[in-house]
Amino acid sequence: MQKVLIIGGGRIGSMLKKALVKSKPIIWDLDPKVSDSKKTLPEEVKNKDLIFICVPTMVVEEVLTQIKSNLKKDAIIISLSKGLNKKGQFTYEILNNVLVDQNYGILAGALMAEEIKVEQPTIGVLGLKDNKDFLKIKTVFADSPIHLINSNDLKGLAIGGTLKNVYALFLGMVEELKFGDNLKAIFLTKAFREMKIIAQSFGAKLNTINSYSGLADLVVTAYSSNSHDLQTGKDIIKGNKNCDCEGLNTLKLLNKRIHPVKSSSGEEPKGLFNGVKNKNNLPILNALLSIIEENKNAKSTIKSLLPN
Repeated sequence: MQKVLIIGGGRIGSMLKKALVKSKPIIWDLDPKVSDSKKTLPEEVKNKDLIFICVPTMVVEEVLTQIKSNLKKDAIIISLSKGLNKKGQFTYEILNNVLVDQNYGILAGALMAEEIKVEQPTIGVLGLKDNKDFLKIKTVFADSPIHLINSNDLKGLAIGGTLKNVYALFLGMVEELKFGDNLKAIFLTKAFREMKIIAQSFGAKLNTINSYSGLADLVVTAYSSNSHDLQTGKDIIKGNKNCDCEGLNTLKLLNKRIHPVKSSSGEEPKGLFNGVKNKNNLPILNALLSIIEENKNAKSTIKSLLPN
């Protein structure tokens, strides 16, 4: 039997432990109340075959850097984190930069933790740097509610999971403002169009965003009562100033990544910042930024997106 470790005992980590119960996974977490291990993290990873990263994207690089020298040569690391780190990197970039000699992957899709915990079935999309290990991992999920399918588009998996959290914020606002299901569905369609524009600008494959790890993930995050990003959008409309969720944390970083600022000499930015050629192609994202960062009135800003 493969030895399975889950790093992070929050909603996703605890869900995964229950889903993979037959593989007897253990959770390592900084919080002793949810951690199954009393070892240090570098010690705990030494003999593990399969390691799932279920921590906020902001700390993924730190976790990987901490464990990489203690990993078995054939250990596989799979991230379920969705977002950007402080450098503006997606998870596929973080994994690629840190785990040069290791096989790694991203698990994405409509994976609402609360439903999986009560054994409601779903489809998870797994992309690996080296797909030779896919069947080995699928065996671990054999009796779980998560039915694995394979993808060769790590960019698309990471980017789709990041963007849907951001757009779910906006759709939560639409819902709280009582615009109705008709308009929410229209804005969801427009949001999905923007997701495709952004994802393709980074080289993601369109069929990835059109499927389970893009469209399906957006729909469930925009409609499920268990969605933190949807609820945060509602809370912002209610005037809650202490909101926190992955989508909100990602928003400013995403804006810098897709709307890079030229230097004082007029040179185009180098390195990470791919950019989207015409930011006017992203009206929902721009509206969301104006509501969050400029305190623009949400109701009038959203209504302005309708045709005259």
